[in-house]
Amino acid sequence: MIMAKIYGGLGNQLFQYAAGYAIAKGSGTPLMLDVSAGLARDAHNRVYCLQHYNLSATVATAEQVQAFLANKKTLLTQSKYLHNKLGLALKKNYWHQHYIYQNTYDNAFAKAKCDDVYLEGFWQNENLFIAYKQALLQELTITAPLNDINAHYTKLIHNTHSVALHIRRGDALRATAQLIYNMPSMAYYNAAVQHLVHLEPHITLYIFSDDIAWCKQHVQYNLPTHYMDINDDDTNYADLYLMQQCKYIITANSTFSWWGAWLSTINDRVVITPKLWFHIPKWNNSNLIPKHWIKL
Repeated sequence: MIMAKIYGGLGNQLFQYAAGYAIAKGSGTPLMLDVSAGLARDAHNRVYCLQHYNLSATVATAEQVQAFLANKKTLLTQSKYLHNKLGLALKKNYWHQHYIYQNTYDNAFAKAKCDDVYLEGFWQNENLFIAYKQALLQELTITAPLNDINAHYTKLIHNTHSVALHIRRGDALRATAQLIYNMPSMAYYNAAVQHLVHLEPHITLYIFSDDIAWCKQHVQYNLPTHYMDINDDDTNYADLYLMQQCKYIITANSTFSWWGAWLSTINDRVVITPKLWFHIPKWNNSNLIPKHWIKL
């Protein structure tokens, strides 16, 4: 059995699920989700969000989690050492990712054959699960019915040259986050919009953000624009669904809009993303950004 620790916002939870799904499928063993350990003391009061999707995995009981973590201290120490220093942790019961990106570990992860392993990490790299993309597109289809306003916007998006433009604020404005994240400026968004106008002069913008009030004041273009204030933290999956329906996507340096782009099934979609997501150079050298996305 593979058990994946689920924590963070919806974008990170999707990465954790995808990584766990790939390891479980490759190993021929069931996947279970620990949805309590990482969210119990979440500083931003984030909650489990994946119940709205067509998942084949099951949520672990408290007893099952306890069994996996019985020897956490020893296993975590060993796994962190082997993972970070040698690139090996395949036989350990606790597979830990020290922070976000460890490029040299992609192949080992993708080819791993595991029995009972607890996964803890962010796993923000499509190479870890790209082999299962078609299956994941089915797994990550929302099952929650859309309300009338979301259904209305779905139809509107399908009938326009739609651009999902995502602006991340919220927790990214914290002082500690500012040291890590290279927040995209309005110059980035202006360049991205202009790039798309050259491709299609009659685009319509659908602006998604965790701070729509700020966007209404500071993000204005001489283009048809909808400020997507119809969902909240409890229905963030609906915002992600609407982003997927757009033909063009301008992401922030955010796992949320990353998934809005990755889950899109539009064949000729265009995705624009910041070239540098982080102030830490080695993290920008990761495989986070798919090769066919445009970096500005």
